[in-house]
Amino acid sequence: NSWNKLDVNIPKMQSLNAGTDRYKMTKARINENGIDKVLDTIKSIDGSTFLKGYVNDFVITFDWFIRPNNFVKVMEGNYLDKSYTSQGENSEQMTYAEVARKKRFEKMLENKKELVDE
Repeated sequence: NSWNKLDVNIPKMQSLNAGTDRYKMTKARINENGIDKVLDTIKSIDGSTFLKGYVNDFVITFDWFIRPNNFVKVMEGNYLDKSYTSQGENSEQMTYAEVARKKRFEKMLENKKELVDE
């Protein structure tokens, strides 16, 4: 359920059947790290524009995530967006994802204004 609540760009997991490699790897990650750490690591994916597929053609899948080497990298925060601090009077902390959304929104408003001016 936690996986399927992630960003809409991330493919949903349809099944986790006993005896499959997916099941065995999931069980191994839980046995190694505990269920709470696995769930926290899944939730951390929302802090990565790269893993969510907004940087290039790569988008994380559950099967990629649950592999031992990949899981550790995600768990350690290797793919998390670095914080971006905007400058100015009302300085605020924003992630790269938030900055990208803000820039897209500003571009959209600019395009809308150009249409209205015409």
